[in-house]
Order: sequence, then C-alpha cells, then structure tokens
Amino acid sequence: MPGDTIEDGHGTDVGERAVRTERERTVEDLVEEFLRGAPEDWTEARLSWTEDDHGLTSTSGFRVPDGSWQLPRGRGGHRFLLAPARALRVPGGPPGGTGELVCAPGGAYRLVVAPGATVRRDPGSGGCLIVLDPDARLPEPGREEEVGTAPPAGDPAEAVALFRAITARRAALLGGPERLPAPAAESAIAEAERRLGVRLPADFRALYALADGDAVDGWHRWLLVEGGWLSLDRLVAVHEQQRGPDWTGWSLAWRAVILDADPPGRVRRCTGDPTRIPFLTGEDGNYVAVDLAPARRGRPGQVIGIGHDHAYGAAHLAESVTALLRRVLGELERGAYEVDDGNVWLDSSLRGAARPPSPGTVEEPPGPRTQEVLHHAEDGGPVDLAALAGAPALRQVGLHGGAAARDLAPLRETPVESLTTAVTGTALAPLAGHPRLRALHLTGADAPVDLAPLRTVPGLCGLDLSAVPLADPAVLAELTGLRYLALDRDQWAALLRAGGPTAGLAAALLVGPNASLDEALALAARLGRPLEAYRAESAGPASARGGEQSATPRSPGTPAPT
Repeated sequence: MPGDTIEDGHGTDVGERAVRTERERTVEDLVEEFLRGAPEDWTEARLSWTEDDHGLTSTSGFRVPDGSWQLPRGRGGHRFLLAPARALRVPGGPPGGTGELVCAPGGAYRLVVAPGATVRRDPGSGGCLIVLDPDARLPEPGREEEVGTAPPAGDPAEAVALFRAITARRAALLGGPERLPAPAAESAIAEAERRLGVRLPADFRALYALADGDAVDGWHRWLLVEGGWLSLDRLVAVHEQQRGPDWTGWSLAWRAVILDADPPGRVRRCTGDPTRIPFLTGEDGNYVAVDLAPARRGRPGQVIGIGHDHAYGAAHLAESVTALLRRVLGELERGAYEVDDGNVWLDSSLRGAARPPSPGTVEEPPGPRTQEVLHHAEDGGPVDLAALAGAPALRQVGLHGGAAARDLAPLRETPVESLTTAVTGTALAPLAGHPRLRALHLTGADAPVDLAPLRTVPGLCGLDLSAVPLADPAVLAELTGLRYLALDRDQWAALLRAGGPTAGLAAALLVGPNASLDEALALAARLGRPLEAYRAESAGPASARGGEQSATPRSPGTPAPT
C-alpha cells in the first residue's frame, strides 16, 4: 500500500538500512584513502574539512613520535574528499557540512559530521568557530558618515573634447582609427540608470554617448588608463556583484579595519556600496568606479578604486571622470606610453592605489595620516607607546610576537579601533570609556586580567581573550555589544557557569589545538544553536569489511564516544 514501509525483521526500514550501509562504506573508503598517505610510526591522524558556498577546504596531518605533525605523503590537495564530503552530509540538514576524522594506528577511528557551516575549523587558531547568527555582519564606519554636499567636479563638454583628443592621438600612434563599440543610445543609458537605481554623472553619461565601452570582439582596448572599459550591460552586472559589503568571514572580519583613503575625508570608509558604479575592470577582481555618495570632503562623481585588493578601503583616484580623462591625455602628450601588439599602453598604473598605506612604528611619532602601527617583538620586553599619543588618524595598533604595551594610556586620545597586544597587570584601565575601540585581542598577560574597564567601552564588538587568564569572566556577560568572542574551553565553561554571553553574540571561537568538533557542537548547543550531527566510530581495522562499526546520528550536544 502507498505509504507502507518494508522492515528487515528488526524494526528497521530496509531503505533506511541501505542508506546507512552506503554511508558506512563511504566512511570506510574515506578512512582507507586518507591513511594511504600516513608516514611510518605515526601515532595519530586527523582530517577535517568544511564544505560551503565557496567550495571545500580541508586540513590534515599525522602526529609522529617526536610530537610534531606531518602532512600526508604523496597527497595532492583534497580531491579524494569531494565525493565523500557530499555523501556524508547530514540528511535533512542545510547544504554543505563540516567533518572531523580522527584515526589511531590500530585501525580505530571516530568521525563527526555537522550540517552546514555553522561549526567549522578556524585555521588561524586551530580551534573551532561557531557561527550563531549566519546573517550577522559588523557595522562599517562609512555607513554612518555624513555624505558630502559639494557639487560634481565633472564637465560633460570637456569630457567629450578630452575623449576625442585621446582617440585622435591614439589613431596617430597606431596608424589609423581604432575600432570601438557604437555609442550607447540615450534610452540605453536611461535603462541602465533604472537598473542601477541611480542618476549617473553628466560627464559619465557623455562618455557612454561616445562609445559603449572599449571591448571589440570580446577584447578590451584598455583605452582609459589601466583597465577595460565596461559596456553598460556589463557595468550593470558587475555593479550587482559589487554593491554589497565585502565579507571575509568572522575569523578575519572581527578585527579588520577599513582605512581612510588619501586624501582623507574624500571616500566613505565602507566596502561595497550601491552608490559606487564600476566602469573599468582590471580583469583581476579590481575595478575603477564613480562614487555617487562621497565622504564630507569628496565630490559626487569622483573616481575611486574598489574590489578584491581594497578590503582595507577604497582608493581615491580622481575628482571626476573628466579629471581621469585629463590624466590619460596628459600621459599621451608626455610620451608616457608604449606601442605594442597593435595597442597603446600607458606607463601609469592604478594598481599602486590598491596597496594599503605603509604602517608606522612605535619608535617614532606617526604622521598626521598614519592609520596603522605594527610592532614585532624581538626581545619580548615592554613596548612604550608614548610616541602614539594624540595620533589623529590612528585606527589600528598591532603588537605581535608577545610584545606587551607598558601603558595603554597614550591610546586614550586616539581614534584606534582595533588593538592587538599583550598586557601587564591592570593595563586595561586606560581603555575605559574609549569612544572608538571596536576590537581587542590580548595575546598574553603576566597576571589575571581585570575586564571591568571594558564595561564602559561603548563600541566594543569583538574580543579574543583565549591567551590570557581572566580575573572575572562573568564581566563578559555584561558586554551587551559583543558580536564575536574567542575563549579557551576553561574560559567558556566559567562564562557559562556565570550565565553565559549576551544574546547578541553572533560568532564564538573555541580556541585550543585539541579542541574537537564534538566540543564545539556541545558549546553550540549551550549557546542556542543545537545541531544534529552524524557520527561513526570503529574499534577495529578500518579496512576490515564488516568489522565492528557504529554509525548513528546523535542528539545535539551529545559527547562523542570514547
């Protein structure tokens, strides 16, 4: 009858048993294939992977008698994982998954697979990242900035004259006029504006009324500086890809800083934005765009650099499309070009603008535009930050290699947003009430750290305290603005006993080289994100078909068998 099930005499649906058997075979094949790369005398093997929208990433290694870890022998990438990772997805769960396989030399193994990418390995710490709110993003400072009210700097008549002068000079160099696409009709420009949801600058519109980009037979002529000029249709498509904020994931984003462009105050400190219209492509993930919502000192229609190499912030390139055309013509008039392979290549490059400003040091006062200071310890002694006092543009300070700030007071009157340092004693007291600090990473301490001063830091949204002892972890339960928190297992246990973190926490990192996926799943359940995981274990040789094996989904937070 429809809807009936066929059982095997033990109360198990035959179809369900077939699925289990197939999954068990997949597990056995995975173990066998992984152990092919084992070195001699290994004592433990670990393989972990995460499959998400970006593909599959994995880490693996074998512990050897001296305690070190070795990579698998003769293993090129993780191709062997692709099929089993898909086959071992938790039934009924979200797409993708995170898996962890631990093997012993005698053939015993334990496998845990969690659905989706809620729990995953964190490559930087070796721990496990738990994403509690998959839609959460950290605010970008530029979203709250005042938009400039100055008039546009472009001139459509001058832009047309400059473009014609550029094409005439190129024709003289190439021995004849070059082919370009037909002009974009006024109706096509209006339709592009409708799809973009903006009114384009007058000089920008005038440029497209002369040619709809510079691609001929699928190849860009790179007519304007160093970039292919996009057609209107392609422009709209790229804008759709670039219009949203960049997101690199919690592992990097929690303490990342978006820097100001040079000159300062021209470009808002944010990543992707609907008011930035890309029209030149470097064909490498970077673009040149017109900016319709500049910062307070900027001009609408200014030209900026955005894209792959601008995660630290956009670059200011010119006041307008007209100004950019002046630059191109100037280079041609100065002879700053090379004629090769039927084209004219300008000597200038916009790629330099994609590089972040050089960081300063703690040894000398930062300049008025220095936004980042980095220091790597050589002797491990305390570092004097007195030179940084009052630095007007300082956004990020990183003391690495165990370097500890002697006193954080010099940072009190700076706009620093992200701080990485080791500390001594009650060193956090100078940070009390800091108006700009958003992320704090403590890399070491000589005594339990008093977190009480952080109660009055209004913008604090990210903390990594996993490397320091804490005087009172319960303070963390009072930090209502926290969105990211990294602790070791003992610190998480103490915080949970004290009532747990605030409800707004979006990502939690369980730090520790031996932190297991099972522990992370248990923590996720305690933090309100229970997950149904698939687990399999065997006490016998992995290659023995039909050997002792159990493969069962377990309830959320259930510890793995030992």
